[in-house]
Amino acid sequence: MKTIRRGDKGADVSAWQAILVAGPRPTKWTNAAGAAREWRADWAWPIRVDGDFGERTEAASEAWQDARGLVADGVVGPKTWGAAGKKTEAAPASTTGLSWVESPNKNVGRKQRVRVIVVHTMEMNEVARGAESCARYFARPETRASAHYCVDATSTWQCVRDEDTAWHAGAVNDYAIGIEHAGFAKQTAAEWDDDYSTKMLARSAALAAELCVRFGIPPKKLGVAELVAGEGGLCGHVDATNGFANGKGHWDPGPNFPWQAYVAAVADGVRALGGTVTATDTADPIDTSAWIEVEHGGATWLVAPRYVAGVGIGEAAELARQSGCVLPTPDLVDAIWKRADLKIDAATLVRSDFKEWSMAEMSSASVLADQAKRIDAQIGGRAFTLLAGTHKDVARHPDGRIGLYGWHRASGQPIQGFFDKHAASWKDYSQGLRLVKKKG
Repeated sequence: MKTIRRGDKGADVSAWQAILVAGPRPTKWTNAAGAAREWRADWAWPIRVDGDFGERTEAASEAWQDARGLVADGVVGPKTWGAAGKKTEAAPASTTGLSWVESPNKNVGRKQRVRVIVVHTMEMNEVARGAESCARYFARPETRASAHYCVDATSTWQCVRDEDTAWHAGAVNDYAIGIEHAGFAKQTAAEWDDDYSTKMLARSAALAAELCVRFGIPPKKLGVAELVAGEGGLCGHVDATNGFANGKGHWDPGPNFPWQAYVAAVADGVRALGGTVTATDTADPIDTSAWIEVEHGGATWLVAPRYVAGVGIGEAAELARQSGCVLPTPDLVDAIWKRADLKIDAATLVRSDFKEWSMAEMSSASVLADQAKRIDAQIGGRAFTLLAGTHKDVARHPDGRIGLYGWHRASGQPIQGFFDKHAASWKDYSQGLRLVKKKG
């Protein structure tokens, strides 16, 4: 803890105020100058825990110090912190120079070292005081949620110290820092690219870069498997949902969040701060050498030979982005079907053996494994370079909506017309991701 006094602001002030309000209301005391002091009748108690060391905090500090035989000067230094059971050498200091409003919705301290930064959306409009509004929402005890930081286009507010555990992403909270962003998970790519979002994400990336350097977090995007495996990096709330809550829960920051540009900006910030960025942090992990070329819309597309199966809609969009790919449009899905040298009639793979037709039932590990066996039986050992008909595609409509499309019958007619009414977390045995990438 650092030495604090009247006029200071920040996390250490809030920590001290929390100690003060845990005690009784001050009455009378003698300060370091020998002056008799008393708590004014018009001063409420307890004082506000707001991170602002003002007149009342100073007076309460003097009374606290006098009651313990300390120099009652209102300056909270090593001896005062020590009397409160706090060390003056803290874990990594909280970010300075930010607006502060403390959230009570947290666990003090950490059970694990910080290794993950979680990106959230506030689910509110992009407004001038969005970060402050979100921070003050987290300051309400009844909210029962919090994040470490709230960011908008012009300001950053801190709600929970880095050294404490915010309540923002379930199972990863113990080792994660949460950053909230003004906007919605449903935003389109264009909406993430407007002036407000561009400024907000630049501000956020600078903050994330500082956190990466402070805690030794690699500036890379984590997939669900990497997050579950305990790796360090950046992820969305949706990754924690898919990795630890079976896809049931929040899906922010949404499938159109510009992860590639954001992580690149974080990496640039890490370099500027003297941190290390390895090649594997930003490398494209996909080898396209065995992919097939498909001509469509006046362009040449590189297409993966078969699907990534058992994916949710939001997860598929994010996996495509991680891989430097895009989601196919419905028309491109049709073109891939025509180009495929092995076509499975989707009608042979449709199931009718579910009792509840719920996501839990239709996406269970046993069903996914059984469906894979059915697909292999239909392939029957035949060789192919491009396989089609095994799954519906997670596809992007030309207007930007993400949904399901395809799963063609032998006649070429798709079983599933474009459908975008499922939640981003929905997955079932029939859904797949076809990775595609424009050539050149």
